[in-house]
Amino acid sequence: MLHRAIAQCAVIDKVLGEEKQLVAYFIRKSTASTDINIETEDLKEYLANILPDYMIPAYFIELDKFPQTPNFKLDRNLLKQRPISLGRPMDTHQSDNDTINAVLDIWSSVLG
Repeated sequence: MLHRAIAQCAVIDKVLGEEKQLVAYFIRKSTASTDINIETEDLKEYLANILPDYMIPAYFIELDKFPQTPNFKLDRNLLKQRPISLGRPMDTHQSDNDTINAVLDIWSSVLG
């Protein structure tokens, strides 16, 4: 990720409820002041210019450091085990088209 305030990032898929969601874990650049607020909305907007919608994570979680295996590699299993107690993920189906929104509402109610 080439965002100005992020030094490192890891994205994993995680089962939340009955759905798989992408969760991005990131480490703030040491030069970036903690006064700079990294908003989820800003990160999603930034990534929307680079990635297709289905590749944009639903959650963004800031960490001080990434968990590592004994071989100093990223421990993805520990990241998957971390609880996520955030609110509802941002709707990745942002559209001004009323028909698409109506179809999404219908399918959401049918599928639960």
